[in-house]
Amino acid sequence: MDAACDRADSSWGSARPVDAEAALKTALELDPQFAPAAVNLADLYRATGRDGDGERVLRAVLTHDARSAAARHALGLLLVRQRRTAEAVAELAAAARLAPESARYGYVHAVALHGTGRSTPARQALAGVLSRHPYDVDSLWAAATYALEQGDIDQALGHARRLAELQPANAEARRLVDRLTTERRR
Repeated sequence: MDAACDRADSSWGSARPVDAEAALKTALELDPQFAPAAVNLADLYRATGRDGDGERVLRAVLTHDARSAAARHALGLLLVRQRRTAEAVAELAAAARLAPESARYGYVHAVALHGTGRSTPARQALAGVLSRHPYDVDSLWAAATYALEQGDIDQALGHARRLAELQPANAEARRLVDRLTTERRR
């Protein structure tokens, strides 16, 4: 099965989507709950304008393994593209809950919450991500931005300082620290 996925990855990378699709379908025939093949096939379908097929593949793998964080995350992103926001946020939340070791899943869930106007839950989701992954740059940027939007200068400054420590050459992070430090003094 791994060989089928390897063939699919190399076929897709060499612009042979038909070969990649066949290899990924073979992998799923061999193991219908093999989420990496389903996620890759859904991504191939996305790239070729076939999100409907991708959704069917992801939902099928989830019938075999409802705890697949990767499949739930991929489905959530697909639903975002289709502007099915409530369903998307639910799938992204499930992915983040099922795989707390993935900072990315938690970050994407928080961004989706924020995108629906739910700033406080988005900040809470980011706080959870940062409690497990205190050096995740994407989550730190989002947490600083969302705190600033809600007028929480102290929290935004704390996140910005950590960013500046992690990325000392990042002029944007330094400017944000300087700006927030100035605002805090006012």
